[in-house]
Amino acid sequence: MRILPLFICACILFTAAKAFACSCMYSDEPLADQVKSAFIEAPAVVLAKAESVEGIDPYSLTETTEDGEKQIVDYFDTEITEFVALQSWKGEHSKRFYTKIQVSCCLCGYSFQEGVTYLLYLYGPSEDGYYSTSFCTRTHQVSEQTQQEIDILNTLDGLSLIEDAKPTHSDQ
Repeated sequence: MRILPLFICACILFTAAKAFACSCMYSDEPLADQVKSAFIEAPAVVLAKAESVEGIDPYSLTETTEDGEKQIVDYFDTEITEFVALQSWKGEHSKRFYTKIQVSCCLCGYSFQEGVTYLLYLYGPSEDGYYSTSFCTRTHQVSEQTQQEIDILNTLDGLSLIEDAKPTHSDQ
């Protein structure tokens, strides 16, 4: 009888771990409001080009190809990406900076591609100097639609200083 409760607990824990997935809440506010909120929340907002991407913490999985053959595919739990800043609206970072992001399944980690330019909403840096971001931020690859967001950011430049300068309840 003692085995049955343990078995049930193990089944719940196993299925709960498998059910965990990246889940982000997106706003239906106007774009300007979404950008302003993300700008205020993120410690750094930068337009940057991914110069190099290095996978660390490798692991392999056996996958079945379309023709039914099994093959071993290598993946990485974490990626370190070197960026070169092209334009910065917020944050203290050098011209070259790095992100370290866990990109394995279900953790919302953003995987970057070398040579591609991104609009980054960054968090950090961590104690070891790396920034992070995720799919749940406004971070995205630059596209035709990005110019509207950049135009909004250009009007917000310096907003973080204004927001920080507002008196708090204890200052009044």
